[in-house]
Amino acid sequence: MRRIFGSKVVRGDQVRQKAHRKVHLRPTVLATPKDTWPKIEKLGLTMQQDGVRDWCQYFHFEHSPAYQKIQLRFWEAVDTFDPNSIAAILHAHPYHVDSLLQMSEVSRLGEDIQMASELIERALCSFESSFHTLFNYTQANCRLDYSRAENRSFFLTLFRHLSYISRRGCHRTALEFCKLLLALNPEKDPLCALLIIDYCAVRGGEYRFLIDLFHAWEPHRNLSQLPNFAFSVPLAMFHSQNREEKEGEGGGETEANKRLQDALLMFPCLLPILLDKCGVTLDPAVTSHSLFTQPIEREPNGLKLLMKLYVERSHSLWKEPEVVIVIMHAQDSETALYIACQNWGYEKTLSTCFRGRCKQCCFV
Repeated sequence: MRRIFGSKVVRGDQVRQKAHRKVHLRPTVLATPKDTWPKIEKLGLTMQQDGVRDWCQYFHFEHSPAYQKIQLRFWEAVDTFDPNSIAAILHAHPYHVDSLLQMSEVSRLGEDIQMASELIERALCSFESSFHTLFNYTQANCRLDYSRAENRSFFLTLFRHLSYISRRGCHRTALEFCKLLLALNPEKDPLCALLIIDYCAVRGGEYRFLIDLFHAWEPHRNLSQLPNFAFSVPLAMFHSQNREEKEGEGGGETEANKRLQDALLMFPCLLPILLDKCGVTLDPAVTSHSLFTQPIEREPNGLKLLMKLYVERSHSLWKEPEVVIVIMHAQDSETALYIACQNWGYEKTLSTCFRGRCKQCCFV
């Protein structure tokens, strides 16, 4: 092409094509459309307002008759177990959100993480282009009901998007998306954002946010009974105190140590698996105590799942040398923890606390 028409002509044509593509892309905030994406089309996905209750605005997504026909074709394609059938729908309708979600999973299973993440971003742009004018998610008073089928895809899109951006190391951004996911339905928390938000906060350096969230929600949500909050909050306190000490405002590590001791007493079975995952060896005088040697298999299934999820996701936070020292202080034989270990009686209480819980943790 350059030999025939010259480089200036070819370059000018490319610039015009690029500008033409940009005209069709509506500005979005949650995800940035790429120049290579197709034009955003209106398929019939809209958002309607349900009303205002208790100072909160309730919304729901709605499918037009045309969108419902596409949705029916999608479910028929799913029943064939053939990804090519879904890809055909996506080729005809590039912004059909359920097809985007499904093909993203196909790409993830094929280890094409970049394509999987891009398809989720495209689904996010599709949702954002259909937002109601009053849907201001930055004010944290907009609600969506997860039990309504049309709303579920938006929850899943947010959840998967924050997972992918966290994998890329954008933990502050992942935290903001986690806040949004939690704010959409804080009472029920259908995708268990509370099991992720502590990790995003600590990795993103937002220690004060996590501490404030814990103090605000603990009276009515009992966050201390979740292993991830029981361990992440003292970790956040430790890092926050270190930051304040560097700024000349430190006040010691007493509260962080006390919180960590309480966490070890409440969830003693978590310590061995956490240390094993981190490759850390502590004082055998405490780790060999009967409190810490109880097999995790004896714990209720819900609690066992919560502890394993926390260790698998957050063990890297406990590998830092200064953090290991905090654990050593917390389990020192001269502390109140070791004294309490001699007279522990938490097993029955803990078993009753977590029996039959965590039925929704499969989403995490």
